[in-house]
Amino acid sequence: MAGGVSLDVTQEADWTRAVDSVLAQYGRLDGLVNAAGSLGGTEQGVLTAKPSQWLDVLNTHLVGTWLGCREVISRASPTRCPL
Repeated sequence: MAGGVSLDVTQEADWTRAVDSVLAQYGRLDGLVNAAGSLGGTEQGVLTAKPSQWLDVLNTHLVGTWLGCREVISRASPTRCPL
């Protein structure tokens, strides 16, 4: 059975809440599809982007992915995810 949870991937507490929600509803977590994306809020190019826009992209794509993987792996069953 699949399900989805809406969250701000850049927020550690949102990841904890999301995993709590999945575990409460299904009793286990078998995988993670981390499909968040951002373009920094407005159209931008290499020469026109502001540092804050680039940081927003990095936070969503890199930090958000890391936070999600970290939360899921830390709470995965050792028999299903032996890390």
